[in-house]
Amino acid sequence: MNNSIKGLISPDKITPRIITDKVNFEEVWDSQRDWTLSNISHIAYFMKDDVIAFMTQLGAKEIKFYSNDGAQAFLASWDDKAVLAFRGTQLMEHLPEKYPNLGFFQRLLIHLIIRFRFNISRLPFINNDVIADFTFCHARLTRTRGVKVHSGFLSETKKLWKHIIKDLRSFEGEKPLWVTGHSLGGAMAVITAMKYPVKEVYTFGSPRVGIRIKKALSKDRHTRYVNGDDIVTKLPPSWLYYLHHGKNIHLRSKDENLFLDHSIIDYSKNILRKD
Repeated sequence: MNNSIKGLISPDKITPRIITDKVNFEEVWDSQRDWTLSNISHIAYFMKDDVIAFMTQLGAKEIKFYSNDGAQAFLASWDDKAVLAFRGTQLMEHLPEKYPNLGFFQRLLIHLIIRFRFNISRLPFINNDVIADFTFCHARLTRTRGVKVHSGFLSETKKLWKHIIKDLRSFEGEKPLWVTGHSLGGAMAVITAMKYPVKEVYTFGSPRVGIRIKKALSKDRHTRYVNGDDIVTKLPPSWLYYLHHGKNIHLRSKDENLFLDHSIIDYSKNILRKD
């Protein structure tokens, strides 16, 4: 299978480079924070045991894992900082368990058929990430006038929020918090930063999150990476009044492709190349 396709569809099948390269975490945290957080966003795609193993290798003293009805995130703490990472849309989330004997392209075909049938929300195989991505209506998040966010992204964040906020409050004021995520995870990271004081937000391939977000979150606290011609960064459409937020950094992809440019693997690779 082409590595670009594999990285897009199943990022949890590729070990993050920050792990395989056995880098000094504190060194790259200080010198290549964007690359480090892109790798942590990649780690968010893995299951609990792998997340704990990877983050332990990176020196985290405490790791909390959150999962509920398709939404997933983890919180890693060191003595002087904490990072909250949200998982992005996991296209093949259910299929490996339900169709263990099928090849990759067979599973992908079933996946596409299932997701584009009429009334897909009633199907037992539905992927909630995909529903969240295509729920375009606005929802009010704060009391600040005019600030609204994508209701699907907000719904996914709420699935985990009561557990996350409990853990965040346990060290509130003691250490700075960075929030990160890729794709849908990036949108959830921005919503979190609108609800809770953070040091910085780093997002990779994030869609547009809402309207007038700058009233609730300073633009200077959010660094937003766009890789090549990534189609997800063009959604929801601007004619629905959605706007991007934060400081934009555009990465150049060798062969720009609307879909393959969305892979978190390529984001990490191109950030490293940029540096």
